[in-house]
Amino acid sequence: MRAGEGNRGRPNLPRGPQLSRGRGVSRTAGDVRTSNRRDAYEVALAALREDTQSSWSDTLARDPDELGEDEQPATADAEGLRRFLEGEMLPWFDNRRKELANRPLIREHAFGEAFA
Repeated sequence: MRAGEGNRGRPNLPRGPQLSRGRGVSRTAGDVRTSNRRDAYEVALAALREDTQSSWSDTLARDPDELGEDEQPATADAEGLRRFLEGEMLPWFDNRRKELANRPLIREHAFGEAFA
C-alpha cells in the first residue's frame, strides 16, 4: 500500500498529540541524515515509530518488478530513508491531520443526511 492509500495498514492510527509526535519524529529522523555521524541511519531508524519502521521494512522488501515506472528501489541508507520519509510519510501525516481536522464537519454532514 502506498502513501495516500488509506492508513498504510496501520490498525492504531495516530491521533492528536500522537499524530504531531509521529510527524515530528519523522522529520527528526529525516534530519539525522545531514549528521556527520557514522551511525546516522541507525539513529534515524531508532527515532521512528514502530509502525513507521514496519512500513520502511515493507518498502525495502518490495519486489523491484512491483515498482512504478518513475519509482526507484528503496535503499537501506540515510538517503533512501530520507526519500521514504519525505515522499511517503510526511505527506501521509499531513493528509491524516487534515482528515482529523475535518472530522466534525463530515460527522455533522452525515448526521444531517441521516435525518433528511
